[in-house]
Amino acid sequence: MNDNDIEQRLQQLLGSAPIVPAPEGLRRAVIEARTAAGDTTTATDRTAADEVRTAPRVRLIAWRGRRGRTAFALAGLAATFVLAAGLLTIVANRPSPSTQPGASPSGPIERIDWQVGHLPGAPSSGEGIAAFLNGKIMYFGTNVWSLDEASGSWAQLTTSNPFDSNELGPGWIHSVVEDGSGGLVAYGDAEKNFGQRTAMVWRSTDGRTWTPTQLGAGSVDLVIAAPNGLVAMGTPASNYDCLTPPTEPTILWRLGGDGKWTTSSMPEAFLALGAVLVHGQIVVWGDRECVGPFSTVPPDFRSFWSSGDGVGWRRLAATGLPSTGYLMLEVVPFGDRLAAYDAQSGARSPLISSVDLETWQAATLPAAAGVDTTVIAAFADQGQIVVIGRGNTVWTSSDGMSWQVLPDSSWGPDVTPILTRAYLSGDQVLLPGATLSDGSMGYLLGTIVRK
Repeated sequence: MNDNDIEQRLQQLLGSAPIVPAPEGLRRAVIEARTAAGDTTTATDRTAADEVRTAPRVRLIAWRGRRGRTAFALAGLAATFVLAAGLLTIVANRPSPSTQPGASPSGPIERIDWQVGHLPGAPSSGEGIAAFLNGKIMYFGTNVWSLDEASGSWAQLTTSNPFDSNELGPGWIHSVVEDGSGGLVAYGDAEKNFGQRTAMVWRSTDGRTWTPTQLGAGSVDLVIAAPNGLVAMGTPASNYDCLTPPTEPTILWRLGGDGKWTTSSMPEAFLALGAVLVHGQIVVWGDRECVGPFSTVPPDFRSFWSSGDGVGWRRLAATGLPSTGYLMLEVVPFGDRLAAYDAQSGARSPLISSVDLETWQAATLPAAAGVDTTVIAAFADQGQIVVIGRGNTVWTSSDGMSWQVLPDSSWGPDVTPILTRAYLSGDQVLLPGATLSDGSMGYLLGTIVRK
C-alpha cells in the first residue's frame, strides 16, 4: 500500500475530511471530517478507535506525528499513516496496559457522579495518556501536567518535553504506568534518525524530573508492575513499524533488585498489546501477524501467555474469540475472570473469559432501544466488572453474563467520551478523553458513591 492508497483509504473512511498539515515544529496533525450538512460520518472501519473523537459537528483525531516516515503499519494499537505533500504521520497512542488502584474502597457501588473538565494544551491535543501519582491526576502531552481538583486548573510540571534527548532524538511515549513503589514509568522509544530507534523507559517520583534508561535497539510496547518487579516487552528493531509479520521473538526485559534491566526473549514473535495481573499471574496478549487497522483479525493471529515470575511462560488457548474484527484494546481482570473490549468497530459488546482464562464468549449489555452500547472503558470493583458505554450508560456484573444498569450515573448530553481506558485511584475513576460541546478535548472524572 503506497502513500496515495493510504490517503484515498482515509478519505473513504472519513468522508469529506480535509487532511490538515501540521505547522513546522508542531507534533500533532489533525484530521477533521465534516459533511456538507455539518454532521459527522461514522467510519465503517475505525482507525485507532481509542483516539477517535466524535462530536455533533466534527470528528477530530488528534495525534503526535513524525516527519519523513515512509511506512504504513499497525504498531500495537498505534495506527501509523504516512501521507504525501509533507504531512505528518498520524500516530494514535494506546492506553496503558496496567493500573495500580489507590486506597481500597468498601461497599457496593450505588452510582458514579461525573464532572467534566478541559485537558491542558491545545483543544485537539488529548492523547489520552494519564496516570495517578500520589492521588493526583497526571496528564501527558508535549509536557507533563498535574490537576488541581479544587480549582479545576492544570499546573505544568515540566518546561519542555522530558522525553526528548539531544543524544537519542525525540522521545515518544506509548503510555505511563505506576511502578508499584509510588512512582511512574513512561515507556516507548527515542528515534534519532529514520528507523534508528532506542527502546526507552523513563521513571519519576514527582512528575517533574524523569530519569531515562536505554534498553537497547527497538521499542518498549508495555510495562507492568509484577510481584517480583517491573516486566517490559517490546518490538525488535528488525520489525520496525510492523510492516510484515514479526520473525524475531518479542523482547523481554526484567528489572532486577539491583536496579539493572536484563534482556531475554519471549517464546515466539508477536506484537505485545497489553498485560494485566490476575491473582499474581502476568497475562499478556498480542498479535502474531501485524495486521493493519483495515484488516480483519482471525483468532489464530492472537497470542496469549501467562507467567508467575516473568521468566517462564505458558501459552493460553484463548478459544471462542470472534472470527474477525476484534483487537483487544484492554483486558480487565475481575473476580476469577477477564473482560475485554474492542479496538475496532463492529464488535460492540465486551468479551468475557471463563474462570480458566482461556474460553471466551461475548456478553450482551441490556439497553433501551437506540442506546449506544459501544464500550468506551471498563474497570473492576470488588469482584465486579463495571462497563461504561458511549450511550451515557454504566453497567455492572459479577459474572459478565447478567448485567444491571447503574442508575443516576450519566454525564450529560454535551459530552462525547472516546474509546479509552479507566484510570483508578480509590473511589475516583478518570476517563482522559472526551469531546466537549465547544469541540475541545476534555476528560471525565467520576466519583464512586457507595451504598
